[in-house]
Amino acid sequence: MSYEYLSSRFKNNETDHTLEAMLGKEKNQGRNEHQTVRSGNYRCSGCNKLIERGEMVEYEGKYYHRQCVDIDFRCERCGGVVIGKVVRTSTSKTYHPKCFTCEHCGHKLAPEGTYTERMGHLLCNDCVVEIESFKRNNPPRNNQPNKNRTNVDRQKQIREREQFLDNQNQGKEICGVCGKVIMKDAIIALDVFFHKECFTCKGCGKQFNETQFQMYDGFPYHPECYSRKYGKFCAGCNKEIEGKFIVALGKDWHHGCFRCTKCGASFGDEGFLEKDGKPYCVDCYPKQPQKKVVTTTKRRGFVIDPRTGQKRYV
Repeated sequence: MSYEYLSSRFKNNETDHTLEAMLGKEKNQGRNEHQTVRSGNYRCSGCNKLIERGEMVEYEGKYYHRQCVDIDFRCERCGGVVIGKVVRTSTSKTYHPKCFTCEHCGHKLAPEGTYTERMGHLLCNDCVVEIESFKRNNPPRNNQPNKNRTNVDRQKQIREREQFLDNQNQGKEICGVCGKVIMKDAIIALDVFFHKECFTCKGCGKQFNETQFQMYDGFPYHPECYSRKYGKFCAGCNKEIEGKFIVALGKDWHHGCFRCTKCGASFGDEGFLEKDGKPYCVDCYPKQPQKKVVTTTKRRGFVIDPRTGQKRYV
């Protein structure tokens, strides 16, 4: 992955979200923005239906019905025009499917599921229950200090979250790490804005000398830091695993590394036997001395097979 460094972006704080700007103002100079279609030679990239009559719109080399890029279909979260699939709430607000998430925990919401719109914010039911429970258990107290440090920290988090949502609704760019408004130059990575000083590796805390990084749970990592923390390593060769792998004996293995510890043969239909956390084929499984139990009866006793646990009387 790579990131883009943006500078001198705050000369004009107003963002042009008009349809003309979305479709490329300079590109359309010298010709009409819309084209009249007389025959069904084009298929709408939004609804996948033929554009038979009326006006069509060209956007990034694709053609759409005029209504499929209606300027009224503007995402409440990011402010962009919604092309194709649109999520519409009971209050007639529209969202991109990827933007239709809980504003408290960030989890994706199902359009047909249950959610709550509170003071213009989308919340999942779990977050509504959590907020209501917190308010019931922590009523406001006038001129009385709160001795519970946990409650103080939680109240601070809620205030910071409310301030974050207010800034977001006002169209301000918010740092993905500290949650504060970005006033100067910023770095954007995977549609997330960062202060330059905040864009550091979550694993080692160092800045990125190159543009290569790995995003996980909203935080950037050096590829090697990500591998050390979240990567899978083969129990046979101790190298990082990429692609398909085998899970056996509570460990991860490359397909080619999961072999008999003694002879190195791959395991067939007979499977394998485990000894001291290592896999063995049936023929190479370490033999253990057989235990004999002497009885006072006519039988001398029995022998226990250490591989199967079965008794054999002798």
